[in-house]
Amino acid sequence: KWRTLGEIQSACGGSEASVSARLRDLRKDKFGGLTVERRRCQDVFGGWWEYRVSAQADSSAVAD
Repeated sequence: KWRTLGEIQSACGGSEASVSARLRDLRKDKFGGLTVERRRCQDVFGGWWEYRVSAQADSSAVAD
């Protein structure tokens, strides 16, 4: 599910800056090498980023 930094921060605690740093960490192999997607959302009042984390596809399972 797509979530804003504020929504993640509310659920997990800490600051939005620390949530952003942990999302970057999740991309690293030593922290799971997960896929962290982001998308820009806008309305008439401005814009914001939303994030979604998912497991990376296992490349060994792909047929040649």
